[in-house]
Amino acid sequence: MNYAQLGLEVVDELMREDHAKKTVGKNTVYVRNQSGNLYTATSAIITDNKSDPTLNLLILPSPSTNALKKLLPHFYRQTGIKVNLAVYPYDEVYQILGQLHLHPYYDLLRIDMACFPWFAERILQPLDKVGNGVTDLLSNFSLPTQQKFSLVNDTAYAMPFDASAQMLFYRKDLFEDPILKRMYYEKTGTRTNSTDFF
Repeated sequence: MNYAQLGLEVVDELMREDHAKKTVGKNTVYVRNQSGNLYTATSAIITDNKSDPTLNLLILPSPSTNALKKLLPHFYRQTGIKVNLAVYPYDEVYQILGQLHLHPYYDLLRIDMACFPWFAERILQPLDKVGNGVTDLLSNFSLPTQQKFSLVNDTAYAMPFDASAQMLFYRKDLFEDPILKRMYYEKTGTRTNSTDFF
């Protein structure tokens, strides 16, 4: 998947809705990448004002965030759209999302999938209301990927950004500790074998 083109398409749809009513005649400019076209060959229309159009992205610190920081100058050169990253740890992002009405300046957010289902319907706008064709981009992903990373109650709220692998490490000796075994038995009423866990 070409993430540069996908990013252009998403920004195009976000910018179009806010600025469509304000663009007229000589104030209209077309943002193009090096090939002259955006992802869907649809020209992005933004207002020609003194400052560059800007999007504010709330994001968690991660290796993907570091990679995105390196891609943003290239994205700006292709589109003229500046993207500001607001990088906060998980607990602060969670607080911001809980009071998003106090932070209306975020246009986009990249959150951990663990909290996505809780926040999606409450604070996010469905992708089909953001702009025409944005949900069509989801057809590039398998149905299981869409269900896990984009849909909440069959409504698309997000675009998958990147894949991640997570691993669980444990101390094998803890499963052999007689005190912990007894505590487990008292809590669950069942005995366990350490082989049950691996």
